[in-house]
Amino acid sequence: MKNNDFVEIYEYMKQSKNVVVLAHQKPDGDAIGSLLALKLILERINIQVDVVVTDIPEFTNLIPGSEVLLTETSKEYDTIILADISSKKRLGELDYLFDENKRIIIFDHHEVELEKEYIHYIEPLISSTTMIIYKLARANNIEIDKLLAEYLYIGLLTDTGGFAYQNTTSEVFDMASYLLKTGINHNKLYTDFIKKEYDLDYLLLEKNVIDNLEIINKNIAFSFLSNELINKYPYDAPKEFVDLGRYIKDVEVSILIVEEEPNSYRVSLRSRKYLDVSEVAKKFNGGGHKHASGIRFIGDYNINKENIINEVIKYL
Repeated sequence: MKNNDFVEIYEYMKQSKNVVVLAHQKPDGDAIGSLLALKLILERINIQVDVVVTDIPEFTNLIPGSEVLLTETSKEYDTIILADISSKKRLGELDYLFDENKRIIIFDHHEVELEKEYIHYIEPLISSTTMIIYKLARANNIEIDKLLAEYLYIGLLTDTGGFAYQNTTSEVFDMASYLLKTGINHNKLYTDFIKKEYDLDYLLLEKNVIDNLEIINKNIAFSFLSNELINKYPYDAPKEFVDLGRYIKDVEVSILIVEEEPNSYRVSLRSRKYLDVSEVAKKFNGGGHKHASGIRFIGDYNINKENIINEVIKYL
């Protein structure tokens, strides 16, 4: 699956008149940063762009320009751009916007196989999708001003866990250094997106993750949040809750299952050193990265929980 050249991709994008940019369900900082960056780049060359997401995360209140985010649209578009996602399956209720007869462009940094040979740039070993957008901008001499730099930096910062995860490379710091020269405020962005202030409800929800925690075979941490429980608090259960188990001594894999809707579940998988959890996720039609992957399933909780844990044990 050979990537298209960045100059070729940009020329293809420039043929558009009306673009919709989409990301995965429950978009994170990398997804939102990528979407807003693409909108800014394309609008500067007079292309009309809408950003549509399944839901608008609370953290977007901290991002300038995020008021453009939509949760639905009835417009017609000639181009569909997927960022931080490469498959219609992960669009959730926005899958009605995906039309393979339109011009389709994909930017992603997950380990995937495309369903068709769309115009794309997919680099699984890269830290974030915003790094791909950054490379696109640099390759085409697109000006990276302070606002664009902030969008790109948010994705870089959040997907590396504040430069703490295994995907933090010298290339990450090269990009960060370049973006910081535009005048963006690292300390503010780090405080807003990594070292956050929490209210009591957040901590009570986190406490439930700890209360439900169990250790399996000494090296697997598992926890669960029911739909009834998460509806008690004004939060979508943050993905970072899975890390509560990962940093327990001797634990290699942490698993968190969240019942987002009755009988509909999101599974977060994190590994600490060596296990490639993306291989486990693929067994259940999920995906992601070596140390951070996810699965969604509908159906019997106990059977799926047991199957996922057994698959992790097999790989361990």
